[in-house]
Amino acid sequence: MANSVAWSLAAILLLYLCARRVHGEAVALAAALLLAVSPMSLHFAGQLRMYSMITCLAVPAWYFTHSMAAGSRPRLAALLAGLAEVAVIYSQATGVMLVVSTSAYGLLLMRKAPDGRRRFGLWLGSRAITGALAFRPSPTP
Repeated sequence: MANSVAWSLAAILLLYLCARRVHGEAVALAAALLLAVSPMSLHFAGQLRMYSMITCLAVPAWYFTHSMAAGSRPRLAALLAGLAEVAVIYSQATGVMLVVSTSAYGLLLMRKAPDGRRRFGLWLGSRAITGALAFRPSPTP
């Protein structure tokens, strides 16, 4: 149970830090508070399962997707977003939905970016690499 509690606390801290960088202090505090008191988050913190870890990994996947589409270091952000997404997929098969949602979010943000075409190529490449890593065939004995 301590493992899930640690992942939940890390998710709250990461959400606060990432939201503060993107949206400011007030939004970050509200988001962290909402995650901290969310009944689902509290329930997952009490279970020795992967759900708290997935929540914790979803936050950097969102943040780095945002940075890839609108930040100053899009290549590094694309790599880190992909790694977080692959970790979620390896943890739970429904993690594919995280990739779908962060991909759609990234596309929406890139439409507004002045260098959106260049970022689109980076986005497309990162999606291909994420898919290749996440869905590689497993070796058979």
